Amino acid sequence: MSVQNTFKIFLISILSSHLLACQGTGGNSPQTPTVKASDNNAQEANPRRVLAEGVVIEVKKVTDLREDRSNYPEFKRNLNIYETKLSIPENIYVNQLEIKRSFSSLAVNPAYEAVSKIDAKYVSGRYVISDRLDLWKHDRTQKTVTYRIYSQEKLIAESTYSLTPDLVVASESKVTTLQSLGISSGAYKFGIIFIEKGNILRTEGQQVYLEVGRLYAEDTATIESFSREEAEKVPAPGQVGKDGGYLSLRAGMAMGHLNINMRGTAGGEGLPAAAQTGVGAKGARGSDAEIYQSCTGGEVFRDVLVERPARRICEFICVKRPSSGASGGQGPKGYRGGMGMIGGHSGSVDISVSTGPFFTASLTVEPGLGGPGGIGSEGGMGGEGGDPGSGRRGCDGAVKGAQGAQGEKGDRGASGPLGVQERSTITVNGQSII
Repeated sequence: MSVQNTFKIFLISILSSHLLACQGTGGNSPQTPTVKASDNNAQEANPRRVLAEGVVIEVKKVTDLREDRSNYPEFKRNLNIYETKLSIPENIYVNQLEIKRSFSSLAVNPAYEAVSKIDAKYVSGRYVISDRLDLWKHDRTQKTVTYRIYSQEKLIAESTYSLTPDLVVASESKVTTLQSLGISSGAYKFGIIFIEKGNILRTEGQQVYLEVGRLYAEDTATIESFSREEAEKVPAPGQVGKDGGYLSLRAGMAMGHLNINMRGTAGGEGLPAAAQTGVGAKGARGSDAEIYQSCTGGEVFRDVLVERPARRICEFICVKRPSSGASGGQGPKGYRGGMGMIGGHSGSVDISVSTGPFFTASLTVEPGLGGPGGIGSEGGMGGEGGDPGSGRRGCDGAVKGAQGAQGEKGDRGASGPLGVQERSTITVNGQSII
């Protein structure tokens, strides 16, 4: 069962800024910077700033994507590589100057490392030092970088920048999972998200909050919770279906067409029934034999000398042979299997786009199917056969009754319930279109 809603939104306007948050420092005293980094967060500001003693620091991407995407190959090639340029006046540079850098300046005990000056270039009375930063090998979280300038071992300038990564969804397999990007459930901020044509960003049921400056979705670009094959695959017995999760996406600007498929996965088969330990009733005992005793002789004979009795002869006559025991009763029916497991909830999305020139989106929401009922247990054993009736030699032949038949197999359990179809929203320019 699926419900599909297709939304086509045509708006005009383009968001013209990318996310690069910074904080600057500067001042007149050579002892300490006039402005220091915030204790909690780097503040948003121009990436180029003039600090104390005329020190200039600029941190920016090596390649930022133009709004018309004309430099996309270069942008992709230099993805998430930042470059810092530190411009130091000559009079400070030659006076035992040190440059230190930290990626943990907001921590309780930040670690700093020296920035090499070996490749410094002299330009018009200033020394320019470049520092290349590539920080997103393992995850896509925001990073901070802090630079400190020391002259004669005294801190004269300090600046902290918050660096926001970009995300390109493109792979040979056409599928990129959040896990492969180092993204787990939680909140993430991106300057740009670019999903190439035919590529899929798969959330795998995580709960993710994405904030992005610019979203580009080429034709057939897709965000989905699970693939259809995975959603329909029945898991191990007793395992409930996985929920489709939750995706919150806040975009300043969006372009292109985005397919969104939220699916829960199927529930597993119900648990098998417990073993039937009951047995059928024992069969009835057979009837005993009926025997009649017949005797002849026994009279007393006398002759001239002696008186002697005649021999008495008796025999048993079998009037009715004993009967065999009755068959045992049929075993009890097996127990009913457990109910199938519930399918995963569909999951939902909450997408909000401030401006979307020629942006369209389609949404499919499908809860997971309930799993099949569990298998019933085998029927109980048949009852023991009845004992044979008693007899005697010459009037016997009865045997114990046959064991009863095994009980019927238990019924399969009921199918599990369908997962919940959760509600999603898509909002453009502050107006909900669902």
